[in-house]
Amino acid sequence: KPAGSEILGVGVSLPGTVNLPTRTWISSARWPSLRNLSFETIEEKSRYKLSVHRFLDTELEFLLIKNPAYRQGGTILFHWGYGIGSAYANMGRVLRSTLGRFGEIGHWKMDDPFPRKCTCGLTGCLETKAALWALLPEIRKTYPYTPEDENEFRGFFQESGLEQLPLMEKAIESIILALTNLYNIFFPDRILIISPFTHCKSILTRLKEGLLNNIPDFARETVSLVNLNEGFQGEIYGSTYPLFHNTLRNALIARWEN
Repeated sequence: KPAGSEILGVGVSLPGTVNLPTRTWISSARWPSLRNLSFETIEEKSRYKLSVHRFLDTELEFLLIKNPAYRQGGTILFHWGYGIGSAYANMGRVLRSTLGRFGEIGHWKMDDPFPRKCTCGLTGCLETKAALWALLPEIRKTYPYTPEDENEFRGFFQESGLEQLPLMEKAIESIILALTNLYNIFFPDRILIISPFTHCKSILTRLKEGLLNNIPDFARETVSLVNLNEGFQGEIYGSTYPLFHNTLRNALIARWEN
């Protein structure tokens, strides 16, 4: 650290399910064998405060700071990529659960006569229909060198014409259904999408039209669907912001001295 500086703590942003109170990484779609990895020893050995977060929550925290308009009303962050998930903020406050699971729409159950096993260990989840990890085996039958990294896949997807494959049609319909149900739970003012798939304008148009056609008439003029072309940017800012916020709050408390 620079001379004269103070280390406030360590912020860790992780994909998948994260239990904040116990500082435990429960699971992740990308590494299905990973289970219940505890980070508490970092705090014990380093003696610095440890702040562990689910990365969709930290990304939404960053977006709320970067765009003050998003702090008005309800904002949903929707990720459709290697996995599928969401985060939600009401009046600038990101909602969480003590179990680290909130907005796990990738594991919503789908009406499927032939349910496929998901990375979570259960069957019939939305991710088995539309997540990149589930689509890759079929895509690679035609395009063997399809990348799995989302940033690399974004460019590959735009150039390959993959949106014409039948499996993409099913995936799009599944995502439209998920967006519709998610909207009907929260009735947000805006839905922010981060996805390597929505850089294809025809797919983004399908999602917008599908959502508007499936929500109540009175709500269609009040919701916006925004594609975040820049992808993820805020995991570092979102995971370290609480450290600065809490430190400043304590420093600014007025104290009387006798």
